[in-house]
Amino acid sequence: MQFRSKFVCLAGFVLAMCLFSPLAVWGQSGIPDSFQPTFTFGNGQVYKTVIQPNDGKIILAGDFQAAAGSSTVGIARISSVGVFDTGFNTGTGFTSSSGFGTVRDIVLLPNQKILVCGDFTHFNGIARNGLACLNADGSLDQQFNVLLNGGVNSLAVDGSGNIIIGGSFTQVAGVTRFHLARLQLNGSLDPNFIPSNGSDIVGVTKVAVTSSGKILAGGTYAVSSNIRLVVHQYLANGTLDPGFTPYNLGPTAGAAIEEIVPESSGKIMVGGLFTITSPVVQSCIVRLNSNGTYDSLFNPSGGADSDVTSIIPLTNGNYIVAGNFSSFGGVLRANLIRLTPTGLVDQTFGQVQLNNPFVSHAILKQTDDSIVIAGAFSRINNTARVSVARLSSNGILDTSLVDLKISTTGATLTKAAFQADGKIITGGTFDRVNGQSANSMVRLNPNGTRDITFQAFVDPPFINAIRPVSSGSFIAGDFTNVNGVSRSRLAKLAMDGSIDTSFSISSGANDTINDLVVEPAGSVIIVGAFGFFNGVPCNRIARLSSTGVVDQSFAPAGGPNGTIDHIYRQSDGKLIVTGDFTTFAGASRPKIARLESTGAVDPTFNPGVLITGKPVTAVIQRDGKIVFGGNIVSGNSPSNRFGVVRVNSDGTLDAAFNSTGAGANNVSQMALQPDGKLVIAGSFATYNGTSRPTLARLNPNGSIDLSFNAGNGCLNLSGVGISFSDLSVGQGTILVAGNFQIVSGQLRYNLARIPVKPNKTTPGAFRKSNGFVYLRNSLSEGFADVEFFYGTADDIPVVGDWDGDGMETIGIYRNGTFFLRNSNNTGFADLQFPFGAPGDFPIAGDWDGDGIDTIGVVRGNTVFLRNSNTSGDANLQFSYGTATDIFITGDWDGDGIDTIGAFRPTNGFVYLRNSNTTGFADLEFFYGVAGDIPVAGDWDGDGIDTIGIVRAGQWFLRNSNTTGFADIQFFYGVATDIPITGDWNGLP
Repeated sequence: MQFRSKFVCLAGFVLAMCLFSPLAVWGQSGIPDSFQPTFTFGNGQVYKTVIQPNDGKIILAGDFQAAAGSSTVGIARISSVGVFDTGFNTGTGFTSSSGFGTVRDIVLLPNQKILVCGDFTHFNGIARNGLACLNADGSLDQQFNVLLNGGVNSLAVDGSGNIIIGGSFTQVAGVTRFHLARLQLNGSLDPNFIPSNGSDIVGVTKVAVTSSGKILAGGTYAVSSNIRLVVHQYLANGTLDPGFTPYNLGPTAGAAIEEIVPESSGKIMVGGLFTITSPVVQSCIVRLNSNGTYDSLFNPSGGADSDVTSIIPLTNGNYIVAGNFSSFGGVLRANLIRLTPTGLVDQTFGQVQLNNPFVSHAILKQTDDSIVIAGAFSRINNTARVSVARLSSNGILDTSLVDLKISTTGATLTKAAFQADGKIITGGTFDRVNGQSANSMVRLNPNGTRDITFQAFVDPPFINAIRPVSSGSFIAGDFTNVNGVSRSRLAKLAMDGSIDTSFSISSGANDTINDLVVEPAGSVIIVGAFGFFNGVPCNRIARLSSTGVVDQSFAPAGGPNGTIDHIYRQSDGKLIVTGDFTTFAGASRPKIARLESTGAVDPTFNPGVLITGKPVTAVIQRDGKIVFGGNIVSGNSPSNRFGVVRVNSDGTLDAAFNSTGAGANNVSQMALQPDGKLVIAGSFATYNGTSRPTLARLNPNGSIDLSFNAGNGCLNLSGVGISFSDLSVGQGTILVAGNFQIVSGQLRYNLARIPVKPNKTTPGAFRKSNGFVYLRNSLSEGFADVEFFYGTADDIPVVGDWDGDGMETIGIYRNGTFFLRNSNNTGFADLQFPFGAPGDFPIAGDWDGDGIDTIGVVRGNTVFLRNSNTSGDANLQFSYGTATDIFITGDWDGDGIDTIGAFRPTNGFVYLRNSNTTGFADLEFFYGVAGDIPVAGDWDGDGIDTIGIVRAGQWFLRNSNTTGFADIQFFYGVATDIPITGDWNGLP
């Protein structure tokens, strides 16, 4: 963040004392704060669960990105009663080339580590292709790294702690292994296990280990020149077990083995999606004898009508069976059943009804014989249970298990807006926020938690604009009802989210409303694609009274010949509209027009000849200039502006705005800070040649603000397709909404808040008697926070942000030469150069709005300013005030540029000017008396510098440039110190 340095020169006072004070500027980094609400849409799927034997905690794996309102991608751990384990921290979790990763299988290793496999390429940003080992706390075991050329589908661990993997790979660590391999505990390939029929293996979907240490692998194999679905059994060295005859589960088309469970008796349960025809017709489940032959004692009466995904043998010989079936053995029982030892449905086991019949490889039995099931459901037996539930041993839902709300992050956030109190109203396509049910709109507290006092539901959830007002909010879009009440595309909500019936709508808009502005009197101007509102013809734009009546005196004379996308209101009541039109009220206005408050086209504003491409966002500055953003180019070659273009109040190109060169293509959102800096978001990678992926901040002159750096910006986990739906500034933060999942390297799903709190100016002192500088970081009495030696008794201190890093540092002026330092400590000058002459009085400020402070001098009442910290002629020279005035500098109007001011001891008046030119004061008021030393700074962080005085070590600071009593008063330093001011630590 850059700060506009100010400096005060006191002519004829104690070695011509010079005092400096900076403008505190918003934000200095671009890193999001702890505000982290989680928006989710749809139920996540859980594919596998395991219980940790030492503490009973349950690990869940699957295709999800959130649990219990916390971000967790692909894996989560819960307590035995279902409480989300925040100590299991997997960072960004599992990702793949297409976005989020999926975990399909888990095994616990003898060393308490967790091995997982699935569809992923990275874990927490570190490359791991389908196989990863995690420590007990969820971090990656970086020593375990197996190089595979294909995926892993299934895992098992033998009695010696070796790891069996099956999948689609053909090489492990560069060694040929067709779809089946054994690893040692550290992840190295076991050279002693080489499947003897490796070249016949087409793919392995499931592996298991018997109690005798033999290895079972189910999948597709080449059998007598035919591809068949079979289970093979291997000895410890990888040779086929000669005593085991693989049973043919049928052709492979549309079939799969999804479960293999060896029993202590030696028998083997197999589940999946298959049909056998001999010796009986039987689907999706079969029991094999220990030699691989069909076990005719297990007769499930034809089996299941869809795949069996999980089987648990019980100690009494029964089985718990889960899958996607709706009937089993001719009995209508869906998804979860208990079978007798002979394969019959046990109808004493409670019926389980899931609203999304998908359970997958995710049932387990706890030590008390209760059963945990997992999948993609959101209700079980009409009770809310998202993706994970627990049943008693008889199949009755156990309501003591916490509802985890496992979910995906397929949510979209279309709009987010600050209320005056710092709360944030959001709209989009989501059904949960922080794990709580929500529909399309929620309000968040400043800490990111949900404000439960606000309840609103918009259907369908297509919200294009949210505009908070003192009594509630206006919303517009393409919805048809709000809170179950007909509201066609426009509604006013009360503060609690209910419909404000004082704003009455009948038929509403007949097509989409894209944007709106609320006028000071409460009237609303809407724009979009509609042709009627409440039955009244109005071509794509209309003004409504505070009660919702169409104002037919608002006459845009036919309106535009295309859709209006956005509308912005100037402080004088004029309106800027942008969209897909080429004419407005018959006048040529390609993409952009300005309207009078009556709706008539303003003939004095026509930027269409300057800009090609479509503006998609705009901001109006305090001085009436307008910045447009989009995939646009100005037409003033050779000084084209790219992506961001500023025009003067008459629509002509503002050549002083520096988006030349590369600029930033595809700017989709912009927001203006109170200090005049501009935040932009879009799909760009650089701005004017400086790397700033997706997020950047510009100085008031359009140059890049080097102090704001969001690293890699906003990313989604696939790395492509980022879009932004909203960007706003309020309450000292930048709020950005879109379809991202990572901001500045931190997980932030769809919504992030970046602190840009204004940095306040604080006092300092230069002590001539010893050459020391004493800096304090608060506006209060106390000891210096930083003290160091720099300069001598005859030097004059000067302060500024010389390198644009967001921190003010010290400098001195000695006989016409500046010695500037970029850190507040003892040392040699980082910059040294002559400017001016002995006897001149130094000043400093950001004269051109580029975010870097530069020097100047005052000679009599002539001011010489330079725009770089080098020797050379003055870039600006003008007269102001009198030779006996004490000169000060500051940003008096918050436009991002420092200008001159003067304190006149003869009458105690302050004269401030808003431009660095000769002329009368723009602000003139009484403050102080002869003998006072004036200072200037942003004491309250509102982006505007105000005056203060120092009187014999006592500071009197005012928060407005008006006559009045001090707002802040304290002692600091001694009467002979030279007061200086700045932001010494770059922090809010």
